[in-house]
Amino acid sequence: MTNPSTVAELTATIEAAHEQLAALLQVLSEDQMVAPALEGGWSVKDTLAHLAFWQYRLRYGLATDGEQHPAVPPEVADVTGEPWDTAVNEYVQAANRDLPLAEVRAAFDHSYQETLAAISALSDKDVFDTGPLRRRVGRDVLEFIAGNTYEHYDEHVDTIERAFPPRSTRSYQPWANSSRRSRLISRMPVRSISSKRSLRNSLITLVTVSR
Repeated sequence: MTNPSTVAELTATIEAAHEQLAALLQVLSEDQMVAPALEGGWSVKDTLAHLAFWQYRLRYGLATDGEQHPAVPPEVADVTGEPWDTAVNEYVQAANRDLPLAEVRAAFDHSYQETLAAISALSDKDVFDTGPLRRRVGRDVLEFIAGNTYEHYDEHVDTIERAFPPRSTRSYQPWANSSRRSRLISRMPVRSISSKRSLRNSLITLVTVSR
C-alpha cells in the first residue's frame, strides 16, 4: 500500500479500512461477537472496545498541548507494566468486559466518526511536515494516525478472520467498495476531549459529548 500524501488520501484510506472491518462485522452473529474465540481469549466485542480506546488516545494526542510522548490520556496515566501498551490493553479489556455488545458497537462507531472528523480537520502541513503538531505529538504524525486507525483496523480484521473465516464472498467482500473512498469523507464537527469523565465513559462510552 502506498502511503497517503494528503489528508484527503489519508481519510480515504482510513474509510476504506473501516469499511472492510464493518463488512466483516455484518456477517458475524451476536454469539460470535461475544465469544472468547480470538487470540488471548478476546472476543470481537473486546476488540471493538480496544479499537475505540486507541482512537480516543489518538484524538487526545492530537489535541493535547503538551510535549508528552506517548500522548497518554489521564484515564490510563497510572497504568504500569511492560510493555506499557500490553498493560493498557489488559486494563481496557477488563474495564469494558461486562458492557453490552450494543453499547460497545455504538461507542466504537461514534468514536470512529469523531476520529475521522478530527483527522479531516487537520491540514496537509499538520500531518506531513515536521512542524508544531509533530513536535507536540513527539513522533511522526502520519505514523501516529495510521497506527491507531487503518493499520490497526487491518490488524484486527486479520485476527477476526482467523477465528471466523468468511463463508461467502457474496456476503463479505473486503475492499469491494474501495473506489468510493474519496466520496465517503465525514465532515462531522470535532468535539473536545474531557479528562473528567468516569472510567466507564472515558474508556468505551466515547459517544458522550464532553461535559
